[in-house]
Amino acid sequence: SGLPECIHVDNGAEFHARAFKRGCDDHGIAIAYRPPGTPRFGGHIERLIGTMMGSVHLLPGTHFSNVLEKGDYDPAAHAVMTMRELETYLALEIVGSYHASLHRGLGRPPIAAWYDAIPTRQQRYPRDALGFLLDFLPFETRVLRFWAAQDVGKAIHPVMCAGQIEGGTLQAIGWALCEAVVWKEGRIVNGRMTNYIIPTSLDAPPFETILVEEPYSGGPFGAKGVGELPMDGGAPAVAAAVEQALGLRLDDLPLLPENLFLAWQAQNGVAGGADLALSMHDGSAR
Repeated sequence: SGLPECIHVDNGAEFHARAFKRGCDDHGIAIAYRPPGTPRFGGHIERLIGTMMGSVHLLPGTHFSNVLEKGDYDPAAHAVMTMRELETYLALEIVGSYHASLHRGLGRPPIAAWYDAIPTRQQRYPRDALGFLLDFLPFETRVLRFWAAQDVGKAIHPVMCAGQIEGGTLQAIGWALCEAVVWKEGRIVNGRMTNYIIPTSLDAPPFETILVEEPYSGGPFGAKGVGELPMDGGAPAVAAAVEQALGLRLDDLPLLPENLFLAWQAQNGVAGGADLALSMHDGSAR
């Protein structure tokens, strides 16, 4: 109950993530990393996992611990639970059966040891439960889907026309989220493709491209240019989506995760938000 004084973790990448370290630091939680090459430090959690898996293997549909134990058994044919039901089963097994059963190491049920220890410790609680959750979430802004409608006059080649719009829109998304020109003493310090981050095909969201055709008398066969306009609306659209989702209105691009976090801190009166303006102007381009 309440905030822990210390969290003991292994050396997984998620425990070295900036969001995890930042959240622990903001809430006064120390992090104790398991020394490399010392598997005995993780014994207690591995034993708990082993206990839980022993219970799971008693259920119809188990895959057992190895192929030899499994033999000719068909887990799919004998399965009796959905994934949601299995999650509920594990939760009840931990907070019900395990916590109420005699623990050999403690000499009593874990729940009894817990209630005996609680009165002797000063409990800390987060000031804001939602803010506590957000402090541990990575600030990653990504576009899940993009709708683009453009007046193209007459689409002489619809596939190429749509491709031009989608390519230009992806450039606009890069401008909105990651393409930061960093200056130092009058020079651009990230002028290479290795440190100037642009979106690739892997970053492209699903596009819904709508070709609005109204033939233009001043263009060849009624066509209009389609290469420039996708850059005009894409970045403001992403910024508007971020504002709607987070209530943060920023007037600098790109919307880097660290800038969004500082803006959120400033808006909510959290320490560190005063550095927002300096941080944004050091690492972004107008």
